[in-house]
Amino acid sequence: MINCMDIEEKIDEFLLSLPCTSNIPYPEIKIKEKNIEYANMLLDAYSKNCNSELQAISQYMYHHFTISNKEVACAVLCIALVEMKHLEVLSDLINGLGGKPRFYNSNMHWFDSGNVAYADKLKEKDEHNDDNLCKKLKLDLLSERHAIQDYKLLIDLIDDECVKAVLKKILSDEMVHAEIFKNLIKKYCM
Repeated sequence: MINCMDIEEKIDEFLLSLPCTSNIPYPEIKIKEKNIEYANMLLDAYSKNCNSELQAISQYMYHHFTISNKEVACAVLCIALVEMKHLEVLSDLINGLGGKPRFYNSNMHWFDSGNVAYADKLKEKDEHNDDNLCKKLKLDLLSERHAIQDYKLLIDLIDDECVKAVLKKILSDEMVHAEIFKNLIKKYCM
């Protein structure tokens, strides 16, 4: 039989060991009181079509699969794994606040992978740049910058110190991710 707690502990330990996460530990998931308004606000960070954790995971996994530079592809995979943890933590917060972590935003518009910033032509390869490395890295950096803005706004709007602590951890990771993308752009695109 599979021990779920053991699996989750191993995954958490692995994620904390990754070089693409901040050294701030994840705070305990606690909720002061149920607040459906806060849960709905978190749905946008969770799964809206642009600048959400679900969108970032989809975009970064696609970029990981399609970038031939192994250093960059592995860095993007590392970041995608941390974004998956963010998705999990946000789902715990949304549940605790009284919401349902469905893949739609606060306006109940379902997530649509057609809005992922793929950066490739859909029908053919770009003859001049086989994997659009620099375009993908710039889009990934832009996604992180938007996430940073969005988490700062959520931290300002939400009046629950327990939820804020979790959002501050996520924000610190997003800042690390932005720095990684900036460094990769400097190394490969300038």
